[in-house]
Amino acid sequence: MLEKNQWVLYNGEVARIDRYLAYSNQYLILIPCEYDWPYKDTIHKHMGSTHKQVQPCEVKPIQAPIFQHGQRVLYTGSDTKYIQTGVVGIINYIDNESLYPYGLQTEEKQGDFVSPFNLQPIDY
Repeated sequence: MLEKNQWVLYNGEVARIDRYLAYSNQYLILIPCEYDWPYKDTIHKHMGSTHKQVQPCEVKPIQAPIFQHGQRVLYTGSDTKYIQTGVVGIINYIDNESLYPYGLQTEEKQGDFVSPFNLQPIDY
C-alpha cells in the first residue's frame, strides 16, 4: 500500500501521494507544474501543483534524492522568479511533507522552494 507523501512515478512524471480515497480505492496525487508568475507576460515561472485521482496500479513508487541542511547543490529545474537553472545554492530549509521540500538559497541571498528531482549534489 502506498503512503502519504510517498514519491511515485505517474505517466513518466514525478508525483507525490497526497492521500488515499477509500470510497473509490484511488489515490489523490500531486504533480509538480509551472505557471506564470505573477502575470502571463513575464518570463518568470512559479512552481505549483495539480491534483489527479489515480488507481494504485497507475503509479510506481520511487526513491527521491535526499539532501542535508547546509549542503551545496546545483539547481537543474526551470527558471523561477528567484532561481535560475544552473545556479549553485545551499539547502537552508527542509520540509519533508511538501511537494517542494527543499529551501534553496543562492549566494546572492535569493531563494525558493524546489523539488529534490531538480537538484544535483556538488562534491568537492
